[in-house]
Amino acid sequence: MSKNDLILRYDGICVYATSIIKASVAAKFVLLFLNLFVLGIITIFAIGQIPIAMLAFIVVEFFVIKYTLWNLFGEERIIINTKSLSYQQHYGLFTTTFQTLAINKKISVLVYEKITEKNQNYVKFAVESYNENNLSEVIYHSVLHLNESNFEKLIQHIDRLFIDGVMDTYEMPAIHLN
Repeated sequence: MSKNDLILRYDGICVYATSIIKASVAAKFVLLFLNLFVLGIITIFAIGQIPIAMLAFIVVEFFVIKYTLWNLFGEERIIINTKSLSYQQHYGLFTTTFQTLAINKKISVLVYEKITEKNQNYVKFAVESYNENNLSEVIYHSVLHLNESNFEKLIQHIDRLFIDGVMDTYEMPAIHLN
């Protein structure tokens, strides 16, 4: 079983990548217990009429709920085309807005963290582009680990995107892999 799943799609203009978190059953139970524990503390403070402590634990519970939703339903969505990279995080009940970053000239996708679990290699990656001064800068880094085979598929889709862009620019015939 892989650490996280990756769904890839390419429509000729954009590469769509969705990385879906796969938390362990034990982690899900720990988060459920933590939520119930914090809710119990909030209830005790509400019954005891201690509003400041109750408000403090309500704030804590918002962070615990966000973390729980991420581990139960979390998805990292990325859309790449030759001009921009857009990303967002999906938490099941709510989704962050898409953040769009311009790509200047080209991009490089680099591994910035690599781990090994159960004889499987997993990576987190960073996307670099060039700023207006032609200096390389990181414009995005992944949140979830991908297994190496899924990462290689993502790289192939991104390469295909830019190869198709070059062929369109120079009016070359499309390459069809059989």
